[in-house]
Amino acid sequence: MSNNFEYLSGAINISAPLPDTLQENGLDHFYEDPNNAQWGDVLCRVLYHESIHFWQFLASGYIANLVSEEWRRLNHFEQMNEIIPKSDFLKNFTLHSDDKPFSPYELTECWARYWDVHTRSPARIIQEEKIEIERLEPIDKRLIGTYSWIEYDTIMQKGEDSHLYAQPYQWLLEKSSGNSYLIALLFPIITHASFGSPDPVSFFTGCFERATQADITKEIMEHRSGNINFDWINSWTFAWYQIVLPTLEEKNLPIFTSGFDVIQRGILGTHPIYHQYLEKAQVLWKFVKLANIFDASDEDKNNRTDYSMEQIENHAITEMAANNPWIIFALPGQPHYRHLLGHYLSPPMINFKNFTYSSDKVSSMWESGDKASESHVTFESQSNELEIRIKRFRAAEKAHSLGLPLNAFE
Repeated sequence: MSNNFEYLSGAINISAPLPDTLQENGLDHFYEDPNNAQWGDVLCRVLYHESIHFWQFLASGYIANLVSEEWRRLNHFEQMNEIIPKSDFLKNFTLHSDDKPFSPYELTECWARYWDVHTRSPARIIQEEKIEIERLEPIDKRLIGTYSWIEYDTIMQKGEDSHLYAQPYQWLLEKSSGNSYLIALLFPIITHASFGSPDPVSFFTGCFERATQADITKEIMEHRSGNINFDWINSWTFAWYQIVLPTLEEKNLPIFTSGFDVIQRGILGTHPIYHQYLEKAQVLWKFVKLANIFDASDEDKNNRTDYSMEQIENHAITEMAANNPWIIFALPGQPHYRHLLGHYLSPPMINFKNFTYSSDKVSSMWESGDKASESHVTFESQSNELEIRIKRFRAAEKAHSLGLPLNAFE
């Protein structure tokens, strides 16, 4: 079994086994603490990486439109017993055109790699993947105190699957003259915004070219705090108004479109799994707004000058999510946001080496410590039925490509 996210079904396949405690208690504990030694060395990265692809779909109008095209083709096959050829839009997802330095697919993989590396730690991955590194930078250039820029840059360009994700990061290093901090800071917001556009690669490259203008780079570098989690929050507004919006205007592109927008407005509204995530997302939105109200109430009771840096950071994280929930999807490696996504918007079906896990259809506002005692309605039956439909469609596609009757492989 390979590790992958199946866009058309929403299912994730994981080659690693699921530990007994997660089978019994659910995946909340994993998303809260993915590096816990109880989960083993493999599960952290592969489950988190593929979960990021699922959240990319929910946040990205571009990716959701790709899935819509496939869903339309599947429905046409079922209704008309005919295979519609893939459109150029679908084909271009994996194509590396002459006028662009990498494909949208490569950028999605770089996006997911960025976050699983940040969460797992480059230093640890270098050991696990036995990647050779020539030198280490001085300690004062370390990202969060546990690994250096050179380690991060190395792991984003090397590894057994580097052909999938290295090209976008190499382009960033070249364009920024090796400014690793600038890349680390801006990559999340710009990539998130790019996949809300109809042309993610052009928008992505345009944003970074703007970001490397001397005045913008100077402003960013002057406000670095040494805490990348805090800097992501602190720089969001500046990056959005000084980089993202001007690039949208320059390229005459529409304002951000999410995957939820595509589900709500189009044919994906008939998808048996995805349409239910509209309601699940509403529970998340309500929670972050309510959490911010409680946080603000606590703030009124305390003297703000007595706050520690950690308290200020936590307040900023809570407040930002309430004011702009999309930041949760843009920063899925921020621990609090990762946990929110894992609890409220976990993938519908995950096939592990030893176990099939199905998420609840309804997200509860509050977590329960006793999952076994709760009554659950999961996506299992709908996911299984959908998988049968997709397998039949894929078999017909293969038969069609070979010039055989569409039912040749049934």
